[in-house]
Amino acid sequence: MQIMKKIEIIAPNRQLNRVIATLEKHGILYYTILDITKGRGKKHGLVDYGSLIPAVNDSYLFTVCSADDKLAVLDDLVALFQEIGGLVITSDVKWFYPDMNKPAS
Repeated sequence: MQIMKKIEIIAPNRQLNRVIATLEKHGILYYTILDITKGRGKKHGLVDYGSLIPAVNDSYLFTVCSADDKLAVLDDLVALFQEIGGLVITSDVKWFYPDMNKPAS
């Protein structure tokens, strides 16, 4: 088990390449992206993207990194998100990662 930092991002699909480039610039190369089809937020209320074309949707991206990586990337993400909109959340997590050399049972 490792103590890591989790970065969660909600960003417009059309800006994902810029978000990913910012992460990769700081050595954060692994992430998961999920399309958001519906949500309710303080700013926009209830939003249902089901009938919209994917380019106007938002996506949820999350990654796990070291505390040092998080501190390095956070300033760049905040600056980017002031320009493109979206949301960045960080938290402490315990990462349980199976031994890759151990055969599956």
